[in-house]
Amino acid sequence: MRASPARLDWRVPVGAEVMVTRSDIPDREPARRLLAGFTTDSLPHASLGLLSGRRRIGKTTLARQTGGLLHTATDAGHRASLEKLRGDLAAHLGAPPPDFGTWPQALDVLLALGRDRAFTVVIDDTAELYRSENRILDQVAAAFDPARPEVAESRTRLLLSGSAATHFGEPLLRHKPLRERAVLDLRLEPLGYRAAAEWWGVGDPAVAMPLYAILGGTPVHRDLAGPPPLSAADIRDFCRRTVLEPSHELFDIAIRFMRDEIGPTDIGWYRTIPFTMAFGTASLLELAKHFAVEPVELRRHLATLVACGLAEKRANLLSPGDVLFRIAEPLLTFYHAMMRTDLGRLRRGYIHDFLWERRASRFSEMVLNPQWAAICREWAAGTDRFGEAVHVGRGYVRDPENMRPVSADVMVLGEPVDGGRPRLLAAGLCRWDAPVTAGDAATLRRAVELGAGRYDVSATRLLAFTGPGVESVPGLEIVTAGTVYEL
Repeated sequence: MRASPARLDWRVPVGAEVMVTRSDIPDREPARRLLAGFTTDSLPHASLGLLSGRRRIGKTTLARQTGGLLHTATDAGHRASLEKLRGDLAAHLGAPPPDFGTWPQALDVLLALGRDRAFTVVIDDTAELYRSENRILDQVAAAFDPARPEVAESRTRLLLSGSAATHFGEPLLRHKPLRERAVLDLRLEPLGYRAAAEWWGVGDPAVAMPLYAILGGTPVHRDLAGPPPLSAADIRDFCRRTVLEPSHELFDIAIRFMRDEIGPTDIGWYRTIPFTMAFGTASLLELAKHFAVEPVELRRHLATLVACGLAEKRANLLSPGDVLFRIAEPLLTFYHAMMRTDLGRLRRGYIHDFLWERRASRFSEMVLNPQWAAICREWAAGTDRFGEAVHVGRGYVRDPENMRPVSADVMVLGEPVDGGRPRLLAAGLCRWDAPVTAGDAATLRRAVELGAGRYDVSATRLLAFTGPGVESVPGLEIVTAGTVYEL
């Protein structure tokens, strides 16, 4: 294990934005190459690029590496925003820029600066600017109309960077006119489970997986949390001194994170739907039944959660026409499963051992095992262990014989043979910290039987994805945590 780097002071003012300050984030080299190509391309005209993604995942760090003018937007108001841009331009150019009093005029000034040479400008945190100037996206799209002579005669490279949704529930930089003008549309994702383990400097899957299930792949969380757990036995104490400690920056970061990403809209449904998903309701049909509404009434909210990267939508491989959702941000799952119902106690410091013990089953069933299943699906999609896999997902259905839920955590589909049905290459169940019982194996076999009407199950392999020390039962192939992590 490598030494833990110096961390930021987590005692930051409420509402302050904490950014990744290091540039050696794993898995970011492809994004760096794309940005470098955007700023140094040979296009004879001005071009627009978009860099989107959640907060705190390193967008600003990448933007700084372009070497151009970095303007960090604020919501201080129309006039103040323009004055700040003038100040940033003056500092970058070493001379006062031409006058401008509106954003269209400011954009024309930026285009004019690229007439004689390539000129890169990054407007960072565009969401803050949008709050005070909600026409800015249309104005940028209009300014970069290729028919305008200002665009044809300029080599300005304007990169808009930001996250969060508009008041229409659409992610900010998914604005259609803007995307039609952009030559680069780069969406930065949180770190995957392997890259997160590397970023934290943790080589033991017994520590890396629970840590990822709690804090996810947001790079700055490492600096906020400080040194990682030393062993699996230290996970509880790590949680108590970080996410469960009311004075810690990570304590309420999940709900602030959701407010930031959803944008200026009523977040009532956006709190209720993930809470229900965290407690195990994943099917769209069952979510609608739980809320006593038609599925169409949930679609817009679910679409916003998916578009913002807070939820994941996948086809239900055991129920045609249905889809399954899961919370895609682990920290949000941890908040809803482990904290939300006990926030009053936690804020009063009432976090004694017996309170954690009461929630131990929640931690296993709602935090660890669902995240382990997601990791295993990602592994199955990236390995050649199953041959020509074409789709990896999961399935859930109620057994028509007894109406009990039947599920397969991992389903690997292959191409049909000779025009037949798609092949179900493998079906698996995932247990991180609980034994795989004969009943679990029987449920998996029943899931395969129920899938026989849609898939060729003649050669389906039955798998058990297990955490450290978890034993399986005869008839199931074992895939261990060490195999999945390959560390």
